[in-house]
Amino acid sequence: MLLAILGIYFNTGAKTFDMLELAKMKPFAGDMTLQALAFLGFFIAFAIKVPLFPFHTWLPDAHVEAPTAGSVILAGILLKLGGYGMFRVLLPTFPEAAREAAFYVAILALISIVYGALVAMAQKDFKKLIAYSSVNHMGYVMLGFAAGAGVTAASATDQSIALNGAVLQMFNHGVITGALFLLVGVIYERTHNRDLDRYGGLGAKVPVYGGFLMVACLASLGLPGLAGFVSEFSVLRGSFPAYPWVTALALIGVVVTAAFLLWTLQRILMGKENASYEHLTDMDLREIVSLSPLVALMVVVGIYPGPILDLIGNTIRVLGIGG
Repeated sequence: MLLAILGIYFNTGAKTFDMLELAKMKPFAGDMTLQALAFLGFFIAFAIKVPLFPFHTWLPDAHVEAPTAGSVILAGILLKLGGYGMFRVLLPTFPEAAREAAFYVAILALISIVYGALVAMAQKDFKKLIAYSSVNHMGYVMLGFAAGAGVTAASATDQSIALNGAVLQMFNHGVITGALFLLVGVIYERTHNRDLDRYGGLGAKVPVYGGFLMVACLASLGLPGLAGFVSEFSVLRGSFPAYPWVTALALIGVVVTAAFLLWTLQRILMGKENASYEHLTDMDLREIVSLSPLVALMVVVGIYPGPILDLIGNTIRVLGIGG
C-alpha cells in the first residue's frame, strides 16, 4: 500500500495525500495498467486486514493466542479497517479498476463465505470456531463491495442496497462477534477449557450465560428479527442482479453457518452435564452489564435498522459511490 501511495504521489502530479483530493483527481485515469497496479497494492493490503481468502490464515491463530479483550478489539474494530479502506479509498479513487476487478473479488468473497463456514464447522476449539466464522461473515462485506463496484448488470439501486448492507454487516459483525468472543472468555475463565466436546448440559447450570449465548449465536447465523439478518439479506439482495450464480452459491454459507452455530449451542448447552463443572457459577453483574448493550443492539438493529441504514446511505452518497 505504501508503494502504491508513493507511486500516486510521484507520478500523477498530485503532490498530496488528501483522500478527498485524490478521489476527485482519479489517479491514473488514463492508464489502466498503472491504475490496476495501484489498485492491487491497496487491495492486497486491505484484503489481508479484512481478511479475505486467501489472505485469512493469520486470523484464527491471532484470535486463539490473544486474550479475550484482544479478540474483541480485533473482531470489533481492527478487521473493519480493511473494509473501511475498501469503501473509503478504493471505490472513490480507482473506480475503473474496481469495476474491472469486481467479478474476481466476488469469487474470492464466495470462497470466504463457504470455506469459512465449512472450516468453522470442523473446529472443536470454541474460539477458533468463532474466528473462522469471522472469515465467513466478512466475506459478505466483500461480496457487497464487489456488487457495488459499478457492475453494469446491476442498477444503481441494487448497488446501493449491496453497499449499505456490506457496511451494516461490518457494524453487525463487530457487535455480534465481539459479544461471542466475550462469551468465550466468560466460560473459559471458569473452566480453563475451550474444547466443545468437553462441555455439555450447561444450559441448566448457567441459564443466564445460555440465554446470552443463544441470542448471539442466532444473530450470527442471521435469524430474522436480529441484526445479522438485515445486513446479510441486504448484501444478497443487492448482489443477486450483478452476480446471480455467485450469490446463489453464497447461500451454501448461510446454511452451513446456521448448522455449525446450532450444533455449537447443542454441544455447550444441551445433553449430559459434565461432572467436572458441577460447581460452575453463572455470569456475574459485571459480565451481564458488559454484554447487555451488545445484545440490545442486536435486537434493536434487527427490528428497526432504519436510522443506522440512513446514516450509512448518506455517507455512501457523499463518497460518490453506489446509486
